[in-house]
Amino acid sequence: MNGKCTISLDGHSYRVPNGENLLASLLQLGAIIPHSCLAGACGSCRLYQVHGQPLLACQTTVNQPLELLTKPAERFIVALATYQVEQLSDRWCKVQAHCPLSLPLGAVFRWQLKDEVGRSVSCSITGDLLTFYFPTRLIDQLSEVRIEQGAQRAQLDISASHLILYSANNQVLAENFNRVMQDAGFEQNCPIAPIELNSTPSALSFQRFEKALVLNDQPASLEALEQWLTSSRCRVAEFTFMTHSN
Repeated sequence: MNGKCTISLDGHSYRVPNGENLLASLLQLGAIIPHSCLAGACGSCRLYQVHGQPLLACQTTVNQPLELLTKPAERFIVALATYQVEQLSDRWCKVQAHCPLSLPLGAVFRWQLKDEVGRSVSCSITGDLLTFYFPTRLIDQLSEVRIEQGAQRAQLDISASHLILYSANNQVLAENFNRVMQDAGFEQNCPIAPIELNSTPSALSFQRFEKALVLNDQPASLEALEQWLTSSRCRVAEFTFMTHSN
């Protein structure tokens, strides 16, 4: 069967060729999916269909569109008590909320609003508030948002050199997160750069970074980013995807 199917994973859409392995294809496109044995034994790549039974991504061949979650919906149980909103752009807001969940700076987590699931990243400096980015278009429904209990934690290192990469719609997030890192005591001049895979990132030529923080709302695989940076002889030791819903 020729053509591609649309796979929705945690609110992000990926175009995957028919007949390809689901796990391998999504990883290649930059999706973040836990996995280990690749033989269907450990269950770590289990994904949850919005309409249907769970499936093992490593054992699934793509032959139809799918709506998937990396965690079962019932994990989204943490509600925001009180909150304040700062609008950063027509697209993004920053939310400061009191809730039972406390996450360190750079922790990636998922949120759910009715049938929509997205990702955000904690920009909290202190532990008394959960501060994170959220789509402006949904801000009127913020009281209905539920946060996932278990978060993926970004391994930020205050002594490491960082590079922030962002897709076109996320420049305001990159600039804001850079300021937050500075307020938290990180290096003062953390470079930020747009992800433009069709052009050479000449501004990063011959530079070396220990960590790259990726704020993208469009699929971008690790391999594609590495090749793009290599075109200007820029080297990054470790990438952390802090992917957002659009």
